[in-house]
Amino acid sequence: MTGRKSRGRNVFRGFMMAFLFCLLALGFALADTDPEGFSVTRVGQIVCYGNNAFDVEAPEAGTLTVTIRTDTSVFRVLEEQVPAGKSRITWDGLGFNQERLYQMTYHIVSQLEGESGAVYCIQYDSPIEQCNQALMFALPSAEKAWLDHPEDWFFECKCTQGGTLAIEFRWEGQEKTAYVFEREIPAGRVSQLTLDRIMGRSCIEPGKYDIRIYEITAPDYISEFSVEILENMPEMPAVSPTGAIMPGPEATDEEIWALMIAPAVVVDIGNHSHQQVYSGPDTSSVSLGTIHGQTQALEVVSVENDWALIRAWNHETADLVEGYVPLSRLKVKYPQTEYGLLLDKQQQTLTVFRRGERIGSILVCTGRMQRGALYQETSAGSFLTGDHRVDYSMNGSKYDFVIQYDGGNLIHQIPYAFGQGKKDFRNGRALLGAKGSHACIRVQAEPEGEEGINAYWIWTHIPHDTRVIILDDPEERAMYRSILEGTATQGQQIFHLAEEDERSTVADENTILMTFGGNTVTGCQEGTFTRSGSFATVVDETGLDYPLSGLQEIFGADDVTCVNLACVLQADRTGEDTQKQARYRGLPDYAEVLEKGSVEIVCLANTHTMDYGGEGYASTEAVLSSRNIYTCGTEQPAVIRIKNRLIGFGACTENAYIRDPGVIARDI
Repeated sequence: MTGRKSRGRNVFRGFMMAFLFCLLALGFALADTDPEGFSVTRVGQIVCYGNNAFDVEAPEAGTLTVTIRTDTSVFRVLEEQVPAGKSRITWDGLGFNQERLYQMTYHIVSQLEGESGAVYCIQYDSPIEQCNQALMFALPSAEKAWLDHPEDWFFECKCTQGGTLAIEFRWEGQEKTAYVFEREIPAGRVSQLTLDRIMGRSCIEPGKYDIRIYEITAPDYISEFSVEILENMPEMPAVSPTGAIMPGPEATDEEIWALMIAPAVVVDIGNHSHQQVYSGPDTSSVSLGTIHGQTQALEVVSVENDWALIRAWNHETADLVEGYVPLSRLKVKYPQTEYGLLLDKQQQTLTVFRRGERIGSILVCTGRMQRGALYQETSAGSFLTGDHRVDYSMNGSKYDFVIQYDGGNLIHQIPYAFGQGKKDFRNGRALLGAKGSHACIRVQAEPEGEEGINAYWIWTHIPHDTRVIILDDPEERAMYRSILEGTATQGQQIFHLAEEDERSTVADENTILMTFGGNTVTGCQEGTFTRSGSFATVVDETGLDYPLSGLQEIFGADDVTCVNLACVLQADRTGEDTQKQARYRGLPDYAEVLEKGSVEIVCLANTHTMDYGGEGYASTEAVLSSRNIYTCGTEQPAVIRIKNRLIGFGACTENAYIRDPGVIARDI
């Protein structure tokens, strides 16, 4: 597809997700309050990190799914088998991966799929009213510690409130506790407790230990890891040629993992400080750019007297440079060996390795160079994670679950709008899968599946000094740079870099402009067809070209327009689902509204296209096909040729996605 390559993919994904959330929200508004004796009742108030319960009354045995969500986001999905009659299910008041949830009001949406095949649904709203004390995470800075340098080893940790940590040392593989320490930590920030601060005036014997950490009033929430404590820190090896530190395009997972756990050569300066890379072994030579200290790994090509010839991606333009750095500024660090992260800038995915095996991939959004700010491109290269941090706010959005990895560049959750009891990920979610602004790495908030990887999982599992390898995209990056600098060739100009508020008006064969609209109802509720002011009476008076006439300037100027058709097109009431509170139907002729409104494709994956069962759905498809309007629905994608390019459109409701996360992948 041409025309704003990355942004087009980005906007399409963002639209589809936002539009699916709108559909489900509409469905909620129409849900019965007590369908056929089915109820799910909260027992007492809901507390984060608490023992919460729901009393269930089921008309038959089946699978109960309870979704905790807002209008725009899903925060947890509970699924249990329940018997007919009364039962009770429990919930810890937490989101996916034991994420602490904001104290605000949520939709509690319960669906029972009975053994008979019947489906019952009910919703009510409930606040999370308080949060108990708990340890959220504790992660070690290294796998070894030295008693002669106890200040060099620490663990990072955070509790929901300020409190007292119990730190238990057990000999490896044994249940008996060898040492127990209690240390205070403050509220509101990530703390670092060094080994010397943990020990105080006590002494610990060298050896291998299993460490358990918990807040003394909440012992159920425990972090565990192992550390080997040695008497004396060994002398660090001299800096020498490293060989390649980045995997090639055909690298195996075994080869990638070997690079992730290999020693790293870094600049021994502050992690926000900059080291010049010189064109020659002389500080008076030309600077080729800068690199950051402590966390950016360098490929050492050779060592020449007091200088090292290195390769790395600089921070001014994200270009790969080869130049000289004083040997005295370099040191060797050892990464941790449990996890590793591999980021593909072309695919915009982050893959997590654990002990050499891939355990999951998630969507991300890396930085994008801008006019006069080429440094906002996320640099490729090999890095080590640095400090964990708390959330921060900027430009009306909030960013949670922050890990520093390259100077001022961070890995964090996608941004969200906040305040007035809301946490809205729609704008941040639209960034995923494409380059955005600023060089940070934004990570998806919702995992794929109950225990899948998301930003919170990364924050609570990836420790200090974990390797992060970011694969380069030199051709795409060079193309973007040439466009921004005005040196692009005609062939390169097809990838137009638009600013966030810019709309392309180029109407040529190298640009495809698509418009997406939301819910469109070309019909009425039953019983209102003859009512004054209904859709039917209005179009009788004004004509079928009237309803979308106000949008014709937009819909008529693009290459394809897609809307969500939230009704059925059928001549009569055949197949009507009278159990639904609201049913929307339009006459077959009403398809002309879409045709005259320049709508080329409609989505049929929503809460109303089955208002009249399979007969109504089939009628709608047939009517639209007769008007040459394409349709896409659940597991029924459409592929359209536009300007000699094939573009696929898929759709599903969020309920369908929650039941089977593979539905979108199969469509693609």
